[in-house]
Amino acid sequence: MADMDFNAGVRRAEPSTSTHSQGKTRNAAFDGLRGIAAISVVMLHLKATGLYPFPGENHAVDLFFVLSGFVVAQAYDRRILANGVLPFMRLRLERLYPLYAVSLLIVPAFSLFIAAISKGHGIDPAIWISLPFQALYLPSPPAIVPHDRPAFLLNGPGWSLFWELAINVAYAVALPKLRNRVLFIVAGVAGIAAIDLALSGISTEAGSDWPTFYIGGIRVLFGFSVGVLIYRYPKPRFALPFLVIAALAACTLFMPGIVSMLVMMPLIVWLSSGYRSHSATLYHLGRLSYPLYAIHIPLFPCVFWLAGRQLHLPLIIQGLAALSTAMLAAWILAFGDDRIQKWFADRRISKRVLPAEELPRPA
Repeated sequence: MADMDFNAGVRRAEPSTSTHSQGKTRNAAFDGLRGIAAISVVMLHLKATGLYPFPGENHAVDLFFVLSGFVVAQAYDRRILANGVLPFMRLRLERLYPLYAVSLLIVPAFSLFIAAISKGHGIDPAIWISLPFQALYLPSPPAIVPHDRPAFLLNGPGWSLFWELAINVAYAVALPKLRNRVLFIVAGVAGIAAIDLALSGISTEAGSDWPTFYIGGIRVLFGFSVGVLIYRYPKPRFALPFLVIAALAACTLFMPGIVSMLVMMPLIVWLSSGYRSHSATLYHLGRLSYPLYAIHIPLFPCVFWLAGRQLHLPLIIQGLAALSTAMLAAWILAFGDDRIQKWFADRRISKRVLPAEELPRPA
């Protein structure tokens, strides 16, 4: 029943594959989907070089939103209810912010480099105005961003991270009263809004610039709500091979965008939720997904400046160089992020080693 008691929904949603405490179970199919989705986003942004030949819209970000709803509900529901909103948001920022912060430094650094080696080349003031805003996960002020430029001027994909954090806050605040009926209503309203956009000829892939920024809110409301619902309801009793799941994801590139967003992405996540196999390859694909997504857009101007303006390589070779550079940078950043996340985890553990009542007392 759609309006089941929330706590009953949590009990019913215990993953059948779980052998550890909540949040410790990894789904290899989810990891693989994250990696494939991140690579497809990178290739989409290299479409002008000929590396992305697919005719349909790329709704990989919607796949991220659905996966996020499922994983946040699985890993954090009990912790949010026990500890509140602020500890949860601290965990989310610890996970997302370090790589995002690194990505924000690339464009200003490259601009300074070009200004230093080029006579008469000034630095766009919008870069420096945007930096403090984007350091706080806020878009650049619309007055300084042309309509054809990203709202997150220093890192275009930052718009989706903004909506990710916004929905995380809203979910955590509403969680104690967030019955499934409410989630169905939210997903339904967002889905109807997306259909209206599609019928009006507006791409449901939009959301990165100021004129379409609101579309990101529609996409995250639908995807995240559906992801939570998939977690709360029974999982499939069969497990498809990952190659079949990946093939279904690839098929979305040939479908109308609205079908991909509203039907295929939730279906793919639901089918993947029953995956039970372990795979080191899929794990590493997932491990690279966020570094790749966070770093590729800031890196591209650097690569194209060197490969295009300096070396005059063919456009397709420039695209391959950009893809390879992004993959290498993501691999390096993944190792660094592992250490940072371990440091955060060790700090959290160390604060619980000695309970307050066992602290030394003054004489």
